[in-house]
Amino acid sequence: VERLMGRGVVTDTEDRESAVIIPGFLGNSTTGEPILDENGNKVPNTIQVTTNDLFFQPGFGGYFINAADEFSVFDGTNIRLREVSLSYELPQNLLNKTPFGSAALTFTGRNLWRFAPNIPHSTNFDPERNGFGATNTQGIEYATAPQSKRYGVNLKFTF
Repeated sequence: VERLMGRGVVTDTEDRESAVIIPGFLGNSTTGEPILDENGNKVPNTIQVTTNDLFFQPGFGGYFINAADEFSVFDGTNIRLREVSLSYELPQNLLNKTPFGSAALTFTGRNLWRFAPNIPHSTNFDPERNGFGATNTQGIEYATAPQSKRYGVNLKFTF
C-alpha cells in the first residue's frame, strides 16, 4: 500500500491539484510535543497542502514514502466470499434410458468477492496475504497481489 500510494500509481492519488488538511494536531518540530492553546488543548491542524505535496514530497514528510509509520497503518478488517458451491442432481426419471445411475453437475468458485473498507480501495490489498514467503511475518504488506479467483465445474456420473 505504501509503495503504491507513495508513488502515485493508484487512483486514490489521481487528484493531485486539490488542497487537503491532514487530520491531526500542530506540533513542535523540535520536541515532537503537541502545541497547546491557552486552555491547554491541542491545536488542530489547519494547514493546507496540495495532494501532490502530501503524497510525493521527497525526504521525510511525504504521507507514505519516508513518512511516519502510522500513515501506512490500516485496519485489516475484511469481509469475503471465500467459497461457493452450487450443485444440481438430475432427476432419476431423466436417466432411466441411460447407462447412468445418477448424474450431477457442480459449479464452484473460490475468492469470489472481498471488501476491505478501511484500506485504500485502488490498492487492491488483501490483508490475508504475505509477500515475505515462508516466514511468520504478519501484518506487513510488501507489494503482494491478492488471492486469485478460481472457478471449477464438476460432472459426476455413477453407473
